[in-house]
Amino acid sequence: MDKPILVVDILSFSSLIIMLTKFASVRQVFYLRKAEGIVSGIILKILKKRGWSFERVLYTSSPTDGISPYKKLHKLLIEKKELCREEIFAKELNKVTGISEYERKRMATSFAKYAGGEIYFAVQLFVSLNNDYFSHDIIQTVLLRRSIFSSIISDMYKNAGFTTYFYRYFGHEKYLPLENYVFDKVLLGIKISGLRSFIKTMLLIFQSFLFKFVFTISKVHSLHKKHKICALVCNYFATESANCLPWQKTVDSYIKGETLVVCPPSFSDAAKRFYKERSSQLIEFSFKSFQSNMPIEMKKTWSYFSNFFLKNIVIYRKLFGLKSINRWISKHLLAALIYLSFFEALFKYSGSKIFWSMKEQDFGMQMAAIAINRLGGISLGTTWSQNPFPEWESQHNELDVFFLWGTRLAKIRKDNYDQCHFFVTTGYPADRTFNRELDKANDFRNLLFNRYKAKNILSFFDDVVAEDVFVPPQEFSGLYEEIFAWLEEDPANFLIIKAKRAETINKYAALKKKIDDFCKKRRIFILYDRAAIYPGLAADTTISPSMTLLSLVGLLGRRVIFYDIHNVTEDYPLALPNVRIISRRKEVRQAINSAIQESHEMRYQENRKPITGSAIDSFGDGKAADRICGYIHNLLKKFKEGFSNTEAMAFANEQYIKKYGKNTVIMGPLKAS
Repeated sequence: MDKPILVVDILSFSSLIIMLTKFASVRQVFYLRKAEGIVSGIILKILKKRGWSFERVLYTSSPTDGISPYKKLHKLLIEKKELCREEIFAKELNKVTGISEYERKRMATSFAKYAGGEIYFAVQLFVSLNNDYFSHDIIQTVLLRRSIFSSIISDMYKNAGFTTYFYRYFGHEKYLPLENYVFDKVLLGIKISGLRSFIKTMLLIFQSFLFKFVFTISKVHSLHKKHKICALVCNYFATESANCLPWQKTVDSYIKGETLVVCPPSFSDAAKRFYKERSSQLIEFSFKSFQSNMPIEMKKTWSYFSNFFLKNIVIYRKLFGLKSINRWISKHLLAALIYLSFFEALFKYSGSKIFWSMKEQDFGMQMAAIAINRLGGISLGTTWSQNPFPEWESQHNELDVFFLWGTRLAKIRKDNYDQCHFFVTTGYPADRTFNRELDKANDFRNLLFNRYKAKNILSFFDDVVAEDVFVPPQEFSGLYEEIFAWLEEDPANFLIIKAKRAETINKYAALKKKIDDFCKKRRIFILYDRAAIYPGLAADTTISPSMTLLSLVGLLGRRVIFYDIHNVTEDYPLALPNVRIISRRKEVRQAINSAIQESHEMRYQENRKPITGSAIDSFGDGKAADRICGYIHNLLKKFKEGFSNTEAMAFANEQYIKKYGKNTVIMGPLKAS
């Protein structure tokens, strides 16, 4: 029988002490993290000198050429985060008095997102251990860092027959979202309670506020008009297709006059002009440090902030003793306190009843949703994405009403516990740009035929998925190799690579020579663009493991190939007649040739009408912005008449269903009362 092996999640001095004292007889370790750097190098030298053998656990892909077990990983993470939300965080938040059930649910879900960062590696290691990567007979113990989630992780390992040992880790975890705040390290060491603890924590909060959370709002004193809508815009690329106010039109003077846009000062002048044309007023805020924002012009907002800050201190007063509330929760609640205070001040001062954002995953945005609810308003948002699924960061959207393309995306997000009252299907929010994209595609296709003499054109959308932990680099390299093999089959074959930015392609060091050679031979055209679908519309067929842009090309009637390495479509079918689904690399070349042949038989059409009735986007008429705008009109109408937020939502939903059908408004997990 082989010697027993110890498995460690973090190779650090904390785990090293345990290994050399309690498990010295094992002498062999597989470790999950901390494989690089000076400290790790010292630890490995110590182990080697003492006769230990060690190996890094390859947890980012399956050990064979088969499909990676990420579907199981995703399912487990959702289950564990649900336990965090329903049990661990619910128990902690019940200790906070003075907040509503609505606020408790949203905060629990926000914390569950960050819990994913904490438990991710433990669950990922568990999946690797159960994927026949190791033999159970040779594993003696799994060492894991102790955390607030140790109980649910321990049960998972115990039920599978593993022995776990939890140790205290004193390092600073990079994946914690609130790292390096002034109060972080001190908070972890606070043992005292009572007045001294209260004063000390208060000083830390104010210090942190000054150096990390000064929100600079320029020319706030000129903000005399009250605005019913406060839109937080964080996307630096302001174009018609990448527009953070997709419902807003310059001709819609009513909503334009009710809209205040808040943006970072780092926005370009062009982006600021873009949003100024679509709003009554634009102001700036900043999360930068205190020193870089002199002089500060908080004006009236400062007094509002002070009032809300003091109010929130009273609500969260139990934090300061750090006795009853877990420290992990305390740290996040202290950050929430500052965010809540700022947004409540901003919304109160601007008279907002609606908070709008397309940035779903930011902690501050979630606190803004709570802040607007406290003031009797509603939070709204939408997305350009078709959902990067499987995704362990599910449960992150916490807006009251979320506008989605269609029922498929609503089902995915609902199944993964996105915290919404309602999902409203409107279609792709930038669908009015389809005609422009078709025109660009025709010009681009003519260029490829005339200048490059291309006949069989394949487009490959390589966007952010190269950095996606669920698509291992070797999987992408293998996909490129298959596409290059297809390219070499026939001199008439031509490849378009559409990437978001240059560093996407530069990551493939092993493929760089091939890419350069094909470019010199004029067989590849590399295009860097964001939110651009025309490279796919110009091709005979398009392939990608990413869904968003591929879906749009498919909706416009072109032949597309979805490289579904996680078999997502088994649970969430695409149901488009022109989509070919493959899940293995050996299917790539045949799928490309078949799709191109079908495309040639159908003949390339310069103008294609979108496929309607699809679960991806049931409308496809270029009027998604009008539907969102109409919904907002109805909300504003009821707010003007003095109705509550729940009554306004009920009215807007009723009117929307009457106009577009009963299946267009889907109840979310929060369920409006």
